Amino acid sequence: MRTRVWKTFQSLSVRNYRLFATGQLGRLIAVWMIFVAQDWLVLRLSGDSASAVGITVALQFTPVMLLSLVGGALADRYDKRKLLLIVNSAWSVVATILAVLVLTDMVRLWHVFMTAALIGVANAMENPIRQSFISELVGNTLLPNALALNSAVFNTARIAGPAFAGGAIALVGLGPTFLIAAVAAISPLLSLSRMRPMELYRDGVSTDRKGRARIVDGLRYVARRSDLVMPIALVAVVGDRYGADPDTFVRLVGALDGIPLRLVSQADARRNVTLVIDEHDLPAAMSRLHAECFERAAGRPAGARATA
Repeated sequence: MRTRVWKTFQSLSVRNYRLFATGQLGRLIAVWMIFVAQDWLVLRLSGDSASAVGITVALQFTPVMLLSLVGGALADRYDKRKLLLIVNSAWSVVATILAVLVLTDMVRLWHVFMTAALIGVANAMENPIRQSFISELVGNTLLPNALALNSAVFNTARIAGPAFAGGAIALVGLGPTFLIAAVAAISPLLSLSRMRPMELYRDGVSTDRKGRARIVDGLRYVARRSDLVMPIALVAVVGDRYGADPDTFVRLVGALDGIPLRLVSQADARRNVTLVIDEHDLPAAMSRLHAECFERAAGRPAGARATA
């Protein structure tokens, strides 16, 4: 039993990843608290206008749809840790400004709209950088476990954040709720600043920015892959409803194949290797699939072990 529990959380034995996971848990809880509190604030300021809430939600999430590719391109060209420090700093500043406006009773509806858009832009930049940064925190051996724990952190925050926000609004009011979220948003800054850059796994990562793939190259690649176009299109439609989790992608691909909870994917066309995942081995196989995708994205052969 102890061995099984240890294997579940073994990525946390890596200092950098442990800092990353704890910081991201605080930040993601803050994100969901802000989303809930913003929507409640809009209802109060607009006189229970459903249209105003709809505009707020659109401003929160539309930048993610439009700018995530830009965030991915930045992650491909610059130091991911420094980018995360910049983006999370901007996020914290916006959250603090909104908290001050609410606490001083100076907030207006357009303030909420503007901060919702700015937070949406920050999230659009942060998401691809954060997800790709995981491959630099642990070696290939621990990468599947790190990815699984990252998914657990995301889903924990998605449950806890709205619950904390609702309880805080009922107990202390909107202003203090925004302040609590702003304070929680500082956690990734502390975690990232305490990391040891020399312990990051960056072997095989090219430093030649001119040779990096462009956004259009990625779009062309997906367009040439008929097995990727439909699942990505479906995730674009239902991703937010199901949390945009990688498992959603697996289920959609499996559904396209007509086999529930089964993914038949061409893992490597050159070697004609087919990866089959059934319902009993889904978590482990998902981890292997995630790891292979990160390894290929980093230019490392699948299964190769990185060295510090």
